[in-house]
Amino acid sequence: MIGDTLGGYRLEKKLGEGGYGTVYLGRREDGEPGAVKVLHPHIAGTPEFRRRFQAEAMLSMDIPPYFIARVLKTGDPEARPEPDQEPAWVVTEYVEGRTLRKLVMGDGSDEGPLGEDDLHRTAVATATALVSIHSADVVHRDFTPSNIMVTGDGVRVIDFGIARAVEEAPTMASGSTGTLRYMAPEQILGTEVSPAIDVFAWGAVIAFAGTGRDVFDGGSAWETRQRILYGEADLRGLPEALVGVVSWCLEKDPELRPTSHRLLSRLLGKETSSIEEEGEATQRDSRTLLDEGAAAFWRSITMGMSGFPTVAGPDREGTFEIAGTFYGTVAELARGVQSRWPEAHGMLRDAHKRQELLRWLPEEEGKAREIVGVLPEAWGGADVQAANLVAELSPDLPALFRDLDMSWGALFSTKDGRAWPYREPEHERLMDLVERHGLLKALSGHHCIGSDHSCRRERPCSRYVHVARQASDLFERLRALEGWLRGAAATAGFDRERLSPVEKGDLVHMLGTHERRNGEAPALAVWATQGLPEGELRERARRVVREADDPWPAAVALYACRDDLRRVSERSAGPRERPGPRPVVDHGRRKGVGRGRRGPVGREPRGLSRLLWAVGALLVVAGVVLGALYWGDLTLLALMATGAGVALIVIGRVLLEDHRKALTGEERGEHGSEAGTAEESPVDEAPLGDEERRAELLRHLFDFPE
Repeated sequence: MIGDTLGGYRLEKKLGEGGYGTVYLGRREDGEPGAVKVLHPHIAGTPEFRRRFQAEAMLSMDIPPYFIARVLKTGDPEARPEPDQEPAWVVTEYVEGRTLRKLVMGDGSDEGPLGEDDLHRTAVATATALVSIHSADVVHRDFTPSNIMVTGDGVRVIDFGIARAVEEAPTMASGSTGTLRYMAPEQILGTEVSPAIDVFAWGAVIAFAGTGRDVFDGGSAWETRQRILYGEADLRGLPEALVGVVSWCLEKDPELRPTSHRLLSRLLGKETSSIEEEGEATQRDSRTLLDEGAAAFWRSITMGMSGFPTVAGPDREGTFEIAGTFYGTVAELARGVQSRWPEAHGMLRDAHKRQELLRWLPEEEGKAREIVGVLPEAWGGADVQAANLVAELSPDLPALFRDLDMSWGALFSTKDGRAWPYREPEHERLMDLVERHGLLKALSGHHCIGSDHSCRRERPCSRYVHVARQASDLFERLRALEGWLRGAAATAGFDRERLSPVEKGDLVHMLGTHERRNGEAPALAVWATQGLPEGELRERARRVVREADDPWPAAVALYACRDDLRRVSERSAGPRERPGPRPVVDHGRRKGVGRGRRGPVGREPRGLSRLLWAVGALLVVAGVVLGALYWGDLTLLALMATGAGVALIVIGRVLLEDHRKALTGEERGEHGSEAGTAEESPVDEAPLGDEERRAELLRHLFDFPE
């Protein structure tokens, strides 16, 4: 495997091997490292597993980046597990450091339980990570000291997003995964798994970090199971301040444990007074709670945690150095960050250098100090943090990101019908930063340089600011809508086609350039739901647009998912013909997108068929009458009239049937030529015949995200 390339990452060396697969250090062409986990063939040997693995990895990409190693990329779910094809793999953020287990149990002079301050910081960071993971509806399932990295830039939780797919793999002999010493009782018993198992594991992990031993460990696997199921944790030596919260997390009954939100609130000294209040606050304040957890950790890391020594920074009046280059003013520093982006990226990921920069920045640069004063993951990574810092320190600089022109003219020019300009595979991460981490919002802080704009000089471009805000709204709505569609599609029995990064870029371009962008809400509601059958779903979708504060991004989100919405709507009403695959989104400029089909086949010949039937019926009646009145003299004429009438009726029927088949064939042919990747899925052709499944699908309609 060393020397191979997976997902654009060239494998340089082996980092380790575990029960699920082997981890390699990979590196992109631009030098960015990544941890590439390649799953063992005996686990990832079926198409069903690969699809499930892909779904879990994609879901993990939705996790807010707080104290986690982010999932960056995963392999093709449709690839067949044949010897000549690449294995199942996933790329996560590369985290360099020691695991918590090695930090506590290592062979160095600094081994042993963490001190009380260090332990509390670790507790806050890992609890914040659990809130982040659980807020994306992901359960880690293997939360252990070996899956927690302590680095020079904080604490990171790794290896989520794989355990569930592995657990459900048909090749697994057991239905549960995880490390026994940190498994919750319900996990051992094989009952329903919930986020509560991670909270139980968190209690066992913090107890290990504070005591230096596994608090449920027995002399054998059987004894360990018995202690977890029926015994009490040995918490001797754990700092008194944490005994209560750890004991709370180690309750045998999952209903008695706190949620991760409530756990973090307790650690931050702001626990809610009741479960009802907490449940309400979880929906409203999750992001605020995550920010507070990250801020609490950051404020404390200069107090002596291993890997976080206090660093004396340079005099504020002096210069600031990045990779051997010295900068005397904040404007020079901003230019230096833009021109030496990889070095600046590394500087922001270094806790010591960020401390130096905080000491060097003038007090009046309050916003810049706020940007630097939190961990990079609070911004979605050091790249977005750097973009925010440059726009704040020197907004008169052009809107550049790494070596890409991200100005209004570059992104939203309509010359030659161009849509989103960055369409190559190496640009996929760019769209991820736009979609999930607000990169456009950061870049919209640069001053407007468009000669055709009415913006005031030395101010941010108002059009750019507006589209950046709309893009944030668009992707938030798309995530909610796609989450709803996942469940509806599974019930309805069809496979959805995911929007590619290029399609998502085209949607952003559409926000800023489409002729309908300034339309009224009622008209946009009708446009966005074209093709949806009349019914509850269409009315709900239109109401979303009509009632939105800004109807345009809501309309574009529905427009992007309209074919999947049509499938759900049709199948909830009963068996239907198989709908065609979704055409590529590019504002309707490509063939077959957003246009009705016309032509000779497109005109239904109902009038001609009815005419043939009417003439045929008259001839049949005339033949019968002639035969009855003049049998013998006009027998031949009567028979001829009757036969001609029957023939005309048959011809009319055949003509109508041929037209229907031709129309179906044309639609399928056009879809195949446009999409190029339409899947011939047998389950997609099967209508819902099961009333229970149809009732479940109808229930989905009432959960439509509004």
